[in-house]
Amino acid sequence: MSQFLQIQVGPKSEPDIFRQTVGFRTISWNNEGVQINGHPLYIHGFGMHEDSNIKGRGFDSAVLMRDINLLQWVGANAIRTSHYPYAEETIAALERHGILVIVETPGCSIGSYNDQLLREHKRILDKMIGTHRTRANVIMWSI
Repeated sequence: MSQFLQIQVGPKSEPDIFRQTVGFRTISWNNEGVQINGHPLYIHGFGMHEDSNIKGRGFDSAVLMRDINLLQWVGANAIRTSHYPYAEETIAALERHGILVIVETPGCSIGSYNDQLLREHKRILDKMIGTHRTRANVIMWSI
């Protein structure tokens, strides 16, 4: 199912339309393992980076489709993102193809720890969870 948000700023402005796929699922844990919607879940997947040997770092739709095809070919059902935020198009494409996502906290190679860094990480975690909270394929956040 898709939901639409339409925003029109002025009386003559063109509306901005935001399309979002909406899905519902229940994730639970017990002594038997993880379940989604009451069915056992076995996570088979890989860590993933948004990069290519031709274009370098960042979103590339052709490379993403190749990666999704490879994931499906080997029977994987999940990926874990890396230490930076991923393009919304990536998460949406994975969702369309039934690939589960474990979202990694953006941050690495941090040299010192202090209260300011802790506050910043909490802010980033709030934003990360808020960004993906409506995605049915995001099953957990890694910190």
